[in-house]
Amino acid sequence: MKILNLFNLRLKSERQRLGFTQQELGGAAGFDRRSQYKYEKGSTTADLVHKLMAG
Repeated sequence: MKILNLFNLRLKSERQRLGFTQQELGGAAGFDRRSQYKYEKGSTTADLVHKLMAG
C-alpha cells in the first residue's frame, strides 16, 4: 500500500475520531471542504504536501 494512500486513510480516520466534518477540519487547516474531500480520497495531494512542508 502506498504511503500517501495510508495517509489519506489516516486523515479521514482521525477527522472522524475527533468528530470534525470535512468542512471544519479543512477550514482549520486553511482548505475548503472540497479540498479536504479530495485529500481523503487521494485524488489530490499537491496542495496538502506544500502546506505541510511550509509548516
